[in-house]
Amino acid sequence: MKNIIFLKVKNIVYQNKNIFKKKYIIFLFFWIISYLTISFFYIDKYPSVYGDEALYSEPCLNFLKEGKFSTTLYYPPGVGGFDQSNLIHGRIFNLIQVILFKIFGVSIITIRLQSFIASILVLLFTALLGLKLMPNSPTGIYSSFFLALTHPFIFSSHFSRPEMTTTLWILLSIYIFVLAEQKNSVILFFLSGLFAGTCIEIHPSGNMAIIMIALVALQQLFSKKINIKALSWLGLGICCGILIWFTLHVWIQNGLFMQQYAFIKIGHRGFLSRNPLLMVLDETYRWYSFFWEGAYHRNMFLLAIFIFAISHAFCHRKERIYSLLLCSLLGGVLGLLIGSPAKPTWYVIFIFPFLSILTTAALKDWFSCSFFNKTVSVGLISLLIVFFSIESSHRFKFYNSHYYDYIKKIKAFLPNNAITLATDNLWFGLKDHTRFIPHHYIGNKERMDSHGMAQTFYYGKYDDFLKRQKIEYVIADQEILGWPQNKHNLIPFLEKYGHLVATINDPFYNFSDYLSKKSPRPLITRIYKIILKKA
Repeated sequence: MKNIIFLKVKNIVYQNKNIFKKKYIIFLFFWIISYLTISFFYIDKYPSVYGDEALYSEPCLNFLKEGKFSTTLYYPPGVGGFDQSNLIHGRIFNLIQVILFKIFGVSIITIRLQSFIASILVLLFTALLGLKLMPNSPTGIYSSFFLALTHPFIFSSHFSRPEMTTTLWILLSIYIFVLAEQKNSVILFFLSGLFAGTCIEIHPSGNMAIIMIALVALQQLFSKKINIKALSWLGLGICCGILIWFTLHVWIQNGLFMQQYAFIKIGHRGFLSRNPLLMVLDETYRWYSFFWEGAYHRNMFLLAIFIFAISHAFCHRKERIYSLLLCSLLGGVLGLLIGSPAKPTWYVIFIFPFLSILTTAALKDWFSCSFFNKTVSVGLISLLIVFFSIESSHRFKFYNSHYYDYIKKIKAFLPNNAITLATDNLWFGLKDHTRFIPHHYIGNKERMDSHGMAQTFYYGKYDDFLKRQKIEYVIADQEILGWPQNKHNLIPFLEKYGHLVATINDPFYNFSDYLSKKSPRPLITRIYKIILKKA
């Protein structure tokens, strides 16, 4: 009789657990649909188009035209072999872009569509990872909420760079690892390693995924959660991922890759060649920039809550969820320190899903100890709603930001087929109207000159270089004119040869990132006609 009662009770509990899980899955589904609808409305408005988006889009567009990932925006023809094939970019990101361009064409929306879709999947797998680590708990759902409300996530989900896709790959690697551990499946361990290894095939900084999964695996090995066999299959997956990258980029076109790598090294210092003290100072500046300068100082709120969450997790690190998340974060920070070739703050998004799970788990533990639990939960949800409202109101400021309206104002003063020097972000609007020469050339000339790398294309003084390009028009905004190097080259050139034909004051269009304290702000753009007869 007791056994029958016990089985009935067990069955009821099991059924309630399933109902519990279904309730969260349904809630998660409606939450992601709501986020998708709201966020998609701003996909072509916020942030404003930035030059890097052109640098990542042009090789994909050229692939559709020529069958190769060539580019003449980053370096001109004949310099570094980039006009043959850009071997620095990851092929996974590029191929997805090619498919999207082929289906939907090239527009501001389509260049950002991959990041947007990846962001939805990141939210989904953040919730699923949270549910895996904390079954029958809403923590996974709250983690997804928290992640979606942070400004860095909103920014990255609308930015046509590989960071969001890389974040998805890292998250999938850790999620599949947890599944493999639960199911004791060597195939899943292999897949987890494969996702980590192929992260570098999305973006060079994706190599930090290997550090992250390696630390998680070693921690689990020392805790006797996995064995050497599982670790071997994980390592095999990582090696296969690296081998794919090595074959496509280095082995097949070894000479071309080494040539391009030499050029890329000019702007990025390798780990082994750097002073350890300076490396730490650079990394410290990354976090200072991110938290203190980021998003009108709103990222300071994140700093406070992350410090609390990490401290709480460290005190409870023997619990499986906290040990796994802390190892993921430690691997991510080490990867940012030694793995990423440069120090942009937008790489921080790689570890945000794990920070969001850690934060919501810590808050749940903290508040569950209080008899004010329900009151605090309502307060927490209210705080998240307020935070979301603040972020949404910030994006509402960009409601009237229209890239192509801004381009129309510029085109009104440019003859068809004029040879025009302009910032890379104008390439989308002007590539079919002018013979476009990117301002990026100037920055690369400066770096090459400082490293004594003489190239035929860049040979000569600054004025001679621009005159050889037969520049007819220069489009410059106040930010470009404010760059330190341009005070010594572009501004004197314009004073000597330039005739101001138009000043465009656009009240909405301007690049806005999470380090901006003033965005959106009016963008003043000046168009100069170059008159070389004064030479």
